[in-house]
Amino acid sequence: MVLPHSLGGATLLELTLSERVGLDDRKRVAVHDLSSAGDPILDEALGTIGTRQGKDPKAVVKALGKNLRPALYDRLVAEAVVRAEESKVLGIFPVRRWPAERAQHEEQVHTQLTQILVHRTTPDSRTAALISLLHALNSEHRIVDPKEHGLTRKELQSRAMEVSTGD
Repeated sequence: MVLPHSLGGATLLELTLSERVGLDDRKRVAVHDLSSAGDPILDEALGTIGTRQGKDPKAVVKALGKNLRPALYDRLVAEAVVRAEESKVLGIFPVRRWPAERAQHEEQVHTQLTQILVHRTTPDSRTAALISLLHALNSEHRIVDPKEHGLTRKELQSRAMEVSTGD
């Protein structure tokens, strides 16, 4: 259940960064711009949010994440970011993996996150949003290994929290 909520949260963040949605005075989701985002996934998300306007963000995130994974995987394959590999475990159980095709993008994001979380550089709004999402998922240590940089996991989480609350 974590991945659908994570993807829903990331979608809501993307629409918030583009100033299409936000929160009203009661901290409920409000749509600011229902016009096409020029992206089928984001347009569908805007429609979903439009029907849930005035709801708690948690309810919106849950709805946004539902059935989102296949569409995102298809897009990543079409853009040659990942490739789909199908195999079988024990010759019986089908398994699908998604290895990276273009490692430079992943390396660039990793370097950027390391600079911010370890070397304490100032993030741009998009990277701060990504760190906020990682922190909410308690996953910053999965991207930046604190031991590799002489930090404890708690210190890394503290820096991620600092970035999250600051932006």
